[in-house]
Amino acid sequence: TTPSWRGYAVVGMLASGAALTLVRLLVVCKRSKAAGILSVRGAPLVQGHGPPGYIMQHIMRLGATYCPETRPDGYICLAISENRLAFPLFRDALVNSRPEHISSTGYDNPRGGMRFRTAIASFLFEYVAKREVHMDSVATTAGATAVLHNLLFALADAGDVCLIPAPYYTGFDSNLSDPRVGVIPFCVPCVSLTDIDQGISAKNLEAAFQQGRRAHGRVAVLLLTSPHNPTGRLYSPPALRGAVTWAEGHGIQVVCDEVYSNTILAGEENTGFQSMLELFSPLPSH
Repeated sequence: TTPSWRGYAVVGMLASGAALTLVRLLVVCKRSKAAGILSVRGAPLVQGHGPPGYIMQHIMRLGATYCPETRPDGYICLAISENRLAFPLFRDALVNSRPEHISSTGYDNPRGGMRFRTAIASFLFEYVAKREVHMDSVATTAGATAVLHNLLFALADAGDVCLIPAPYYTGFDSNLSDPRVGVIPFCVPCVSLTDIDQGISAKNLEAAFQQGRRAHGRVAVLLLTSPHNPTGRLYSPPALRGAVTWAEGHGIQVVCDEVYSNTILAGEENTGFQSMLELFSPLPSH
């Protein structure tokens, strides 16, 4: 009658063929019992593998976040690229967005509903790629972490290396090393914080590639963030082309996170961001 484990679940809601809130189950059990309860893949999830410490600190403070009217001395997180102050700008669009098609009430394409993917393709055409993107080339998931999990699961095997130019979003470490993915994040050393192109030069990538291969074996993926996170700087188109050309020469797949492609500070104009979809038409084989 005495349970050897306790389960805690955060319940998610599903609508329009995509999760509004990512369903997550965290099983907490006595370590002495873990091997008998959980799978080989599941056990590491309760043995110290979890969100980075700064994420847990952030979660603990969510109840005391800044509000200009009610909590002017409240908590403002500078460790996460999340702008809650911009919420009033899109509040009405979120509130007025309601499923109006019967497909929203049942099962749909696992890659995302046709209407949804068509809208995403249209958005990419107008604001990111600057060229036609067919909805059949679009797949959606519940969050960027799920995107990385799916991509790395498909492009790399457990124990393979993923090169990431530094400095980079620290969440990549836990995203890639998650037992469900098992890919090894390997840092490409930072050369300059002001001239980030140097970080993805063929010379710098080659040095990291050789080090990663000697230390761990096969190097399968090069993971870029453009615009760069955390510096906010832009890689030049020649630098991006050069990095892709280098990766092709080694049979390495390139994953490019462009989530900040339309993030421009007030008073500034677009200073030259070009999506991989715009730079490569058609896209290279890797």
